[in-house]
Amino acid sequence: MYGFPLTIYFLSGWLQTQFPQTDIFAHGSGHLWYTIFGFEGDPHANPIHLIANLFIFAGFYLIYRGWVVLHAAQKKGELATTGPYGRVRHPQYDGFVLVMFGFLLMWPTLLTLIMFPILLFVYIRLAKQE
Repeated sequence: MYGFPLTIYFLSGWLQTQFPQTDIFAHGSGHLWYTIFGFEGDPHANPIHLIANLFIFAGFYLIYRGWVVLHAAQKKGELATTGPYGRVRHPQYDGFVLVMFGFLLMWPTLLTLIMFPILLFVYIRLAKQE
């Protein structure tokens, strides 16, 4: 995340009080978990960031696998019932939720905290309609 995140701006007073040694203008400070838990080294290599990457990768892979099956079924004029569609009704939506959760975990910002439940609600409603 580049620039000065809005969440860091709103939390700057609290962050400076709780972590006075932290330079809130540094790149690593934009990663809240890195700052709050006092991780050392590269902010992209802390355990939470790595777990978030796994969620994001898994989500994109599920979306990809779902599209492959859906495309093949559509070309044949059939219903997609194999691969991820053999286990879940809407694998792309599940993949999108995994990606969104990964980004929420990676960069817990005010915007992602507000938007995640809204997007989750929208995807659940859309899946029920389909």
